[in-house]
Amino acid sequence: MSQPENEMIQMERDPVLAYWENLNLFISVGAFNRMREELGRDFPAGLTLYLFCRLTAKEQKSDRPWPLDEHVKKSLGWSQDKLNKTKRLLVRHGFMEITEVRREKKSG
Repeated sequence: MSQPENEMIQMERDPVLAYWENLNLFISVGAFNRMREELGRDFPAGLTLYLFCRLTAKEQKSDRPWPLDEHVKKSLGWSQDKLNKTKRLLVRHGFMEITEVRREKKSG
C-alpha cells in the first residue's frame, strides 16, 4: 500500500548528517579536505586540536582563542609531547597560529 504523494514521511535525523552539519560550523569542507590530505596519518589529532580551539574560540566569543596547554591536555587526555607535535603540524600547514603573550610584571 503506497502513501499519498502529499503526505510527508517523518524520518529520524541521520546522526552522521547532523554531525557533519555541526562540524561545518567550525571548519569548511575545503579546509577539512586540505587538512586530511596534508596531515595524512596525523589528521585525526590535527582535526581534534583544530576543532577544540575553534570550540574554545566560540565559548570565549573570540576569533582568537586562548586555550592554555594544561586545559587542552586535560580536556583531550593528551601528553605535552603529543600536544606540541600536533600544534607544530597545524602551524606548519597554516591551520593555526601561535601567539606569545608577554605578561607585564605588576609593580608595587
